[in-house]
Amino acid sequence: MRKGAWYPSVGTALAGVVLWSCSITSPDVDTRGTIQRATLDEGCWAILTDSEVYEPVNLEAEFRVDGLTVQFQGDREYHYKSVCMVGTPIKLTKIERVGGQ
Repeated sequence: MRKGAWYPSVGTALAGVVLWSCSITSPDVDTRGTIQRATLDEGCWAILTDSEVYEPVNLEAEFRVDGLTVQFQGDREYHYKSVCMVGTPIKLTKIERVGGQ
């Protein structure tokens, strides 16, 4: 191995780490929506946005209020199996009430 030949591999490894860490910290979805009870039972809830319906897989009880407007972030869970099937499954990473509700 010639002197200095390892530089390209270190650069490639560092670039991979940077790209990987960016994908971890950036949520898939960052938008505003309205909470809606999706079924008569307590288990199925949806968040309606202007363009899509999401099914939160980890919606906390304090946000299970029909008609509540929220700002939320999360990542789509394409492989999540749901009995509700009301929208695109999403794992929420941040959610907050909008407008003092």
